[in-house]
Amino acid sequence: MAVATGPRLLAVDRSKGLVTLSGSVFPLIRNVTVFVVQYAVAVAAARHLDGQRVLAIAGRAVSGATAGYFIGWSIVFLIRYRKAGAA
Repeated sequence: MAVATGPRLLAVDRSKGLVTLSGSVFPLIRNVTVFVVQYAVAVAAARHLDGQRVLAIAGRAVSGATAGYFIGWSIVFLIRYRKAGAA
């Protein structure tokens, strides 16, 4: 998923250390969605103490998926950054 939604580099200026990315509403939607899902799991865990095991697993799954996505996004960014420097 990170490859499909990864950063689109418009320009790389190595002398100034600047990278220009194309603008998009997707990062805002992605980050708000991650926050809302993690918040909802935390609130559900606080309200339903008897079902904490399932909610703890759901919370870990959301955190793991989020971390995996952002690691993948970073890898895509580095690959595209290096290709832009070679061009």
